[in-house]
Amino acid sequence: MRVSVRAAQALAASSRGSRRKLLGNSRRESELQTAVLQAVNLIPGVVMWKSGAGAFSMTYKGKTRFVRMGRKGVSDLVGWKREYVSQELIGRYNARFCAVEIKRPGQHPTIEQQAFLDLVKRDGGIAGCVHSASEAVELLR
Repeated sequence: MRVSVRAAQALAASSRGSRRKLLGNSRRESELQTAVLQAVNLIPGVVMWKSGAGAFSMTYKGKTRFVRMGRKGVSDLVGWKREYVSQELIGRYNARFCAVEIKRPGQHPTIEQQAFLDLVKRDGGIAGCVHSASEAVELLR
């Protein structure tokens, strides 16, 4: 049986998602980010957003420049969790900084990302690397 080149390409394109599922990586990191963001913002007192860090190149007046936005290693999601501080101490709600690094199953944070997570935890914030929305909810509860 002969298969045309177009049919082979279509079959390969349709099976890419299946290969990701077989490898346990059924979602792209951007899809995982969206699911995690929606889940954590349902937790009472939690407010999180995409940090917006990244880089791009641009050309201006004939010169191409590389522009970095934000700090290297900053987590995918940042925000706060509202926590009650007892009357003896303050007697009101305070915001506790939160940072969530999102990775696909089997992947780990870079050295810079792990350093940022460690810095947040050292200074009293909530930080961690998660591989699913349920892990993120567990981290922030």
